[in-house]
Amino acid sequence: YGYPTWYEFANEEWGTKWEACELVHKVNDDGSVTVWFDTAWAPPMPIYKKLEDMGFEVEATYCEQGMGYAGWYTKGEDHGQIISFWSDEKDDDDIEKMMAFFRANGLAHTPAHTGG
Repeated sequence: YGYPTWYEFANEEWGTKWEACELVHKVNDDGSVTVWFDTAWAPPMPIYKKLEDMGFEVEATYCEQGMGYAGWYTKGEDHGQIISFWSDEKDDDDIEKMMAFFRANGLAHTPAHTGG
């Protein structure tokens, strides 16, 4: 596929170490679709951009406790931020802080989980 290794392909084409896994989707009453999935280390920005090129509107939230960042993607823009509120062990307080982070930035939906 034009890359010497699968790792280089994944990083360039997906923006992450491997494709989405643990995919779950829901068709909403308004016809929109909500999708939850895991990727390694980073959100798949090239996939979001490709979906937008195809005419879809993409709104995404992401969080990676182990790498210390969280953010959201909407209208072609990534709003990633380094976060410092994680403890060494993921706990309920960390989850509430993550949810508060997204609410404070005007986002009603949060990632399905926090990575790690």
